[in-house]
Amino acid sequence: MPLEVPAANSVVRASGTVVRMTRGQANILRAFSVWTVFVWGVRFKNVIDHGGAAFIAVHSVLIAVSFVFAAACFWVATQNRGRNAPKG
Repeated sequence: MPLEVPAANSVVRASGTVVRMTRGQANILRAFSVWTVFVWGVRFKNVIDHGGAAFIAVHSVLIAVSFVFAAACFWVATQNRGRNAPKG
């Protein structure tokens, strides 16, 4: 049996089966990303209005990390929905 190289938008399980992300799974990741940015955007305004310097600093770091995770999830969802992905 010839060696088959999976597409870049797929995941290979330990059993050797190739799994691609469905449209629904990608949309869940995108929704998580958008929701995270929205919630932290609202929260940041409240932090600025009612927090001290240390409180603002700590929450600014939390917001930055959350934005990076949200961007990474959105990117993964976009990259894993290639032309060869299953419909659904």
